Amino acid sequence: NASVSQTLTWQMDFTSPEISFGEILPSAAAILNSNNISVEIITVENLSISGQLNGQSLGGVTSPLILSNLSEGHYLLEVWPQDGAGNTGSTLSHSFTVDLTPPVLQVHSEINGLTNLDRNLVDFSANENSRFECNVDGSGYGDCESPLSLSGLADGDHLVYVRAVDLAGNQSVAGEISWIIDSVPPTTDLTVVKLANNSYQFTFSSIEANVSFNCSVDGAGFQACTSPLILSGLAS
Repeated sequence: NASVSQTLTWQMDFTSPEISFGEILPSAAAILNSNNISVEIITVENLSISGQLNGQSLGGVTSPLILSNLSEGHYLLEVWPQDGAGNTGSTLSHSFTVDLTPPVLQVHSEINGLTNLDRNLVDFSANENSRFECNVDGSGYGDCESPLSLSGLADGDHLVYVRAVDLAGNQSVAGEISWIIDSVPPTTDLTVVKLANNSYQFTFSSIEANVSFNCSVDGAGFQACTSPLILSGLAS
């Protein structure tokens, strides 16, 4: 007598599983100004995925992998898959740096305050590798390089803002440079009153505020003077 036959089946799988990174948010850049990162892990079969961050085990992970409240510094994320047959795939790695500190900006100007020149030279630098943006007289921020040479400027108030943007996208506090251009010479009004035969009083003024005066008497060199100027004991 023959027994009822029994069937035994199994599947042989020697192929290593594969995974890949998908979308990395907020950016896949090497330097981030965010301490939270989301990493999508793409698979084509049902796999278990393990990971570690800077050599510290994350245990089993799922997609998307969320890393939160990271401190500033460099990170190496590593993930690897294992299929149901026990085959382990290659390790994927993503290296990035968290930088939350804005750069420190230094700005200097060749001309400050009041000038009769229609130009200025503004130079600036930062304490780390950065690009720079400038806003000249309210024209809006645009990329610029140091030194910033300005010429052909009109009379009046001028204002330049400069800010540094580091590789992570952190913006510095804007630096401000302001000055005033006045290229129009002042006018002088002069009146004279005879006090005596050999004594006279000269009164002078200008329509422009904050001016100083220089006087030359009988061809002598100009010297600082104030109004009124009284000359007495004059010879014939």
